[in-house]
Amino acid sequence: MKTIGLFDADWIAFQMAAACQKRHRWPDGIWTLEVDENEVAKAIDDRIEYLRKEISCRKENVYMFLSGTDNWRKHIMPRYKANRDSINNWISRPMILDYALQYIRDNYQFFQHDMLEADDLMGIYATNPEWHGDDKKVIVAIDKDMKSIPAWHYTPDKDFAPWLQSEAEADVLYYKQWLMGDRTDGYEGCQGIGEKTALDLAVSPVLLVPTNHEFKSGARKGQVEVRWKKTPTGDRGACVASHYAKAGHTSEECYQNGMVARILRHGEFCFKTNTVLFTPH
Repeated sequence: MKTIGLFDADWIAFQMAAACQKRHRWPDGIWTLEVDENEVAKAIDDRIEYLRKEISCRKENVYMFLSGTDNWRKHIMPRYKANRDSINNWISRPMILDYALQYIRDNYQFFQHDMLEADDLMGIYATNPEWHGDDKKVIVAIDKDMKSIPAWHYTPDKDFAPWLQSEAEADVLYYKQWLMGDRTDGYEGCQGIGEKTALDLAVSPVLLVPTNHEFKSGARKGQVEVRWKKTPTGDRGACVASHYAKAGHTSEECYQNGMVARILRHGEFCFKTNTVLFTPH
């Protein structure tokens, strides 16, 4: 069984391009950034060489995955990652990032689709039984959200060796993310639910059922308020939807968060029609 490496090229290009930048102060007090293309190219090659050896992957079995420019999530939720745009363009984006990305395209086997993020492509190919189905496909990335993909994973500078994420555990992480959101990516999830509660609900889902309660005495006698009864359920999607409803969110907001939180798997995107087939449930 061969090891197939699925590398997050966005991260590698960004990391190496940023690491090679140097600040220079001129005698007149002007500061500039400078970077050597050759140094960036060598840094990329060295990093990939090191990582492929860490997962026991031959050179010919290394595949790079890059993000497209027309992210499908922005069509679902226009503010998705909008908070990063100004930062990337004016503050933290390495000046030679475009060169680094093109260098990877020119020198490595790569996958890129205009509508998909690198995460989606890695998720789709890692779970596709027809693509290197008999081999050990290892996702090499630092994004914690990738753990919602049932596949082999290796997190550089953290894991000692590749490890296998089960479908059950991957599903738990997806529902957790749907509930808690990710402010870094611009979606806030369900109001009032933090990481611990989200994980508890993903592991042991509870359905909130609205009931009308009429006050029989006191200052509010005769008034009716909605109360929510907790009922254990095996339907995680219904659990999530009920918590969004209780928090005052619309069904559309619940749907949007469930969509953008999903890293796509095999069968959840049609390459012929460029259509996302997944719906949160």
